[in-house]
Amino acid sequence: MPAEDRDQALYHIKYMQGEGYKRFAFHVQKDISLARRENYAKQALDQMIDWQGMSIELPGFEVLVVQVSQAQCPHPS
Repeated sequence: MPAEDRDQALYHIKYMQGEGYKRFAFHVQKDISLARRENYAKQALDQMIDWQGMSIELPGFEVLVVQVSQAQCPHPS
């Protein structure tokens, strides 16, 4: 696999992992402690920060998608 395609795939994996952690953090039907939810939210935010929209293929949308993804998993205080 060419390096550019590999990098794109790895960034997409980061995005998917972040979305998965976000789902765990905010899934209201799961019996998860607040501490664990905060940990999932932090992991989601960390993945979204690392991702930085690098797998978005529409020019100009990277910043918007990154901001929305990060806003959906606020850092616990």
